[in-house]
Amino acid sequence: MNVDTIVNTLLGRQDEIIDNLCDLLRIPSVSTDPAFLEGMHDAQMFLVNWLGRMGLSDVQLLDGGGRPAVYGAWNGAPGKPTLLIYGHYDVQPPDPLEAWVTPPFEPTVRDGRLYARGASDVKGSTAIALETIAAFLKVRGSCPVNVKVFLEGEEDSPSFRAIVEQYGDLLQADGTISADGARAHPKIPTINVGSRGIVEFEISLRTANKDVHCCRYGGAVRNAHMKWQGPSLRYMTRMARSRSRDCWQPSRPSL
Repeated sequence: MNVDTIVNTLLGRQDEIIDNLCDLLRIPSVSTDPAFLEGMHDAQMFLVNWLGRMGLSDVQLLDGGGRPAVYGAWNGAPGKPTLLIYGHYDVQPPDPLEAWVTPPFEPTVRDGRLYARGASDVKGSTAIALETIAAFLKVRGSCPVNVKVFLEGEEDSPSFRAIVEQYGDLLQADGTISADGARAHPKIPTINVGSRGIVEFEISLRTANKDVHCCRYGGAVRNAHMKWQGPSLRYMTRMARSRSRDCWQPSRPSL
């Protein structure tokens, strides 16, 4: 598929694209501080209008009890796969303000780089994804695959699970591309795959309610530390070996 026309269209709109991104960056959408509630609402409306102008349908807010996510879709490629584009519009608090060279919510270009809270994490990357979809729809009138856009308003919060559980059918897709993440090179477009998440365990062990002498009870009473250590080490080893051996090899202690 020749995408030169799409690329040239994006390059021709570069100033307009950056101006639109800067408008989004000026919105103080800090989800963790109630003082920025107005900024959160402004960011939601900004994105709802943006998705509508692009030509996406079913544009709406998905409420999971916290900050709502912004959703829109283009389903004009029947029989083709559906990709879900993930991003988030909330940003981290700007504190400490004195550490900023320029105000955090006033985008500033210095040495060819755009500085503002959210420029990297993750409004900039979200803008890249949205502008690419918009270019396909403008130039060709269609995308090569069906596209759904899901922009979370409260990254790493319990509301994400609630939204997915409530709107699971709406969010069905064949694959996901996350706009949230770093790039390996400033000029070469990259897509990271195989990223790992975080898994937490809470384990409770029931053992003796007082210390006992090892010589008299060591053989009959299981040591809680050892009882946990064996299964946990076996599990972690099994998890590690489930990865490709090209990426991980068990090491042996040198004697």
